[in-house]
Amino acid sequence: MDPRAAIERLRTPEGWLTASAPEGRFGSLFGRDALVSALQLLPVNPSIAHATLERLGRDLGRRVDPETEEEPGKVLHEARDRDLDEYVAHGWPVRDGRLRYYGSIDAGPWFLIVLGALARAGEDVSRHVEAARRVAGWLVARDMPLAYARANPRAGLVHQGWRDVAGDLEGSGHGVVDAGGRPLRAPVALAEVTALAWRGLVEASVVLGGDLARHAERARSAFMHAFVGTRNAPPAFARHGEEQKLDRSATSDLGHVLWTGILDELPIVRRATHTRLRVPDIRTPFGLRTLAASHDGFRPDGYHTGAVWPFDTWLGAGGLDTVEPGSGDDLRAGVVDAVTRLGAFPELYVVELDGTLRPHPESCEVQAWTVGAVLAIEAGWDGRAWAARGGGPEAGPSSEG
Repeated sequence: MDPRAAIERLRTPEGWLTASAPEGRFGSLFGRDALVSALQLLPVNPSIAHATLERLGRDLGRRVDPETEEEPGKVLHEARDRDLDEYVAHGWPVRDGRLRYYGSIDAGPWFLIVLGALARAGEDVSRHVEAARRVAGWLVARDMPLAYARANPRAGLVHQGWRDVAGDLEGSGHGVVDAGGRPLRAPVALAEVTALAWRGLVEASVVLGGDLARHAERARSAFMHAFVGTRNAPPAFARHGEEQKLDRSATSDLGHVLWTGILDELPIVRRATHTRLRVPDIRTPFGLRTLAASHDGFRPDGYHTGAVWPFDTWLGAGGLDTVEPGSGDDLRAGVVDAVTRLGAFPELYVVELDGTLRPHPESCEVQAWTVGAVLAIEAGWDGRAWAARGGGPEAGPSSEG
């Protein structure tokens, strides 16, 4: 299937994209997925980003509701109006025949990053400003580093970053694990999420002004204190549990951290992070493993603990290029090669230790942010709008050095 035809298959009448093909299990609105896909497709069709911000802006949280995890200004995780029987059976907060669930810690930062990308592309973002102020307000009100813990004790997502999962599925390959392969315990602060929060606040400060630049610096300081323990090693993966235990698992999230630019003023840390992502235990001919093969929790087919996700590699390749231009090119080529071989734009796939590529049995097909990754790669777009515009004081630290 041609990627542009795939986008038309995913696009709703309003213009935003479902996470996967409408007949699939993720054929509905997912905030994070829709926002990342919109960013990927910005050079192809900026109207998708506008439609996505408008749709999510209408359903921003307005009150505190632990059952749905709603909070004022919080961006939706999932909106679903059909195929709800399984959700009802597992106790999810389905009300009046629909689901509006807010258990996502990073959709808010992604909303602001997409807003900034549109503005830097010269698009008129005035119709999104009111919603963006509410999202920024939610983010400013949160403690840093940005952490999550499920508010609904009966249902919903236990892990709420991009490696999200419902329930404690120890040994399943889903979710986030510590150095021993055991699930991280709430509250969980992922380095990648606080890095995204920083970048989101920087982008919001450019569009909205006010004192958001000061709050961005607060997020940056919290990131450095929480995750950059030494100046000659990559940032940690996470802090977790009531004691906020530090975990230094080597994951593809390191690429996301580089991508945000939060390490741009730390050249030794940046170089150490770049070096770690080039080790063969995490770098494959077809993209970055979600978890290094040297990790105790690794499985080649681990959904979040070893498999390769095209969108994840797209971000990581862009991050690698900030340290050494062109050093992510082989990863991008590997993603396009894998997707071409497998067909149907899979959500994720397996790369065995010997480099063999095979489908993942749980992968959805025609996944929006896989289609978006392919089109972004074809367009030569890494999503780093602040760098593409040439930087400047308002764009945050330079990617040089």
